Amino acid sequence: MQTPRNTFNRRPHSGLLGVFVIVSVILTAFVVSPAGSFDVVGAGNTLLNIERNRGRLVRLDGPASTVFIANPEIADVQVKSPSLIYLMGKQPGQTTLFAVDEAERVLANIDISVTHNIEHLRRAVRDLHPNSDISVASIDQSIVIEGTVETATMAENLRRLVER
Repeated sequence: MQTPRNTFNRRPHSGLLGVFVIVSVILTAFVVSPAGSFDVVGAGNTLLNIERNRGRLVRLDGPASTVFIANPEIADVQVKSPSLIYLMGKQPGQTTLFAVDEAERVLANIDISVTHNIEHLRRAVRDLHPNSDISVASIDQSIVIEGTVETATMAENLRRLVER
């Protein structure tokens, strides 16, 4: 009696197809693996402007377990209570404040812009040159003053004032 033979329907390159399927399954496992998944919390929906050397109080919707500033050279944060934090502008620039509760829910994701304290400078410019059309703005690390004055001496006096 003869032993039945196993017969396979062989197709050209079927070995390569099998290797391709195995590699695809392995790659797919790495791409959609729950161990490698993560969520990125979106950009802050609030922009908070703070002048240099000034502060603002921020009341959170709930108690925070973690509060931090992305760039502590731009702004400082002090936690006054679990739901009340104090922000102080240190130097012009942009940073972000984050506050998270014990369940890792984001309580605050606030974009912070620290500008120069220019209200005092604007008043000084108006007092020195009340009839001049001069504007003062804080842009990044610089103070920009623009407008028209009557003489070069007035322009130089304004430049010195801004430089201080």
